[in-house]
Amino acid sequence: MSALSPVRTLRREEKTLWTSHAAHAWTDDGCDVVVVDEFPTTLSACDEIEQRARLVLGLRHPNLATVREVLRADDEVKVLSDWVEGERLDALLAAGTLEPEMALRIVIDVLAGLGGLHDHDARVVHGHVEPANVIVGRDGVARLVRPYLGPGRLVVIEAGAMHRIAPEVIKQGDVDRRADVYGVGVLLKELLPESLPGWGAKLSEVVETALAAHPDARYATTAEMARAVRLIASSHVSSHSKIEAAVDRIAGERIDARNVELAPPAERPLEPEPAPAVAADAPAPKKPPLLPTMRIAPRVAATPRTRMVHAASNTTRMLRASLKRVSRLWAVTLGVAVVLAVTLVWIGTRPKAERHENVAPLPTAASEPAPSASPVTEIELPADPAPPAATHKTPPPRPHVSKPIDKSAVF
Repeated sequence: MSALSPVRTLRREEKTLWTSHAAHAWTDDGCDVVVVDEFPTTLSACDEIEQRARLVLGLRHPNLATVREVLRADDEVKVLSDWVEGERLDALLAAGTLEPEMALRIVIDVLAGLGGLHDHDARVVHGHVEPANVIVGRDGVARLVRPYLGPGRLVVIEAGAMHRIAPEVIKQGDVDRRADVYGVGVLLKELLPESLPGWGAKLSEVVETALAAHPDARYATTAEMARAVRLIASSHVSSHSKIEAAVDRIAGERIDARNVELAPPAERPLEPEPAPAVAADAPAPKKPPLLPTMRIAPRVAATPRTRMVHAASNTTRMLRASLKRVSRLWAVTLGVAVVLAVTLVWIGTRPKAERHENVAPLPTAASEPAPSASPVTEIELPADPAPPAATHKTPPPRPHVSKPIDKSAVF
């Protein structure tokens, strides 16, 4: 991995003993965004943090941010982890209280991440379970970050989370995975509202068991605590799709702006060119006529998820256009067929006499008007009586043939 290029500072306004920022990691496959935590070597727990980071190096779990690399210099230790696209749980809580069903889903994801961490190496304890270290992704899945901090009392106190420390950590006693159970109990108590619905009345018993002062009175593992939560909540735990919709509604715009900021230089939108300098005595330019404006959404960095969403939307638009054209063609064809059918039925049901009543008779010689007797005087002749109705058909007249005269009989 080549040199890093810091692009965003994290935890800027918080009191921590380390600095954290997002950076571009240039690898053989391309450019990725990673989180870089820098611990000064003057920190008393620096060596322990480096040791725990190397123990979980390369650990992959759906509910954990993978540690990519651990670098040590003369004056600091750098730990590089995957960037999780989403929003911190404390930022979501600042926007409003989450529903109990959503809170239970997030807690179950956190317990699953801790279980994967403990199963990987029994010596590793997160020790820093708090909303600032839980990222709720845009896919609705909650992930734990910084799984290498451990139960370092100085780190937790400096971060302002003294109430999250298990009693055995303060007493400098033996610390094991049950210290993380205590941290999840504090987290569950903060996420749940004061008034719980009827089905969630027994969740207070789970919180009391997790916050027991003695480790032996708590749940032995995070998996045991997750089973207790599922047994009480039953089917009331929210799905990841519901949490995904809530994250998009609360922090969707911030996530999009952050993606644009963290995009590699080749994928960033073009910045506008600076306007040329104008002299002080130059006349003011004429204002163009007011036209309706169009709001252009900021360009978001291309990710596999956005590419898949864009491809799906394009396919949906093409299918809708094709269905619209086919529906119009079918509508026109059906209309023409209905008109033809109605016309044929109407013609076939009309009476035969009615079909011929409007036919005009052919003109005959008798119907033609007779020419006048003279150009000056008209003589009105009496009308001939109508001939009797013929009972049979009259044969057509035969043509007159003149017979030749026999001249030998006369002369």
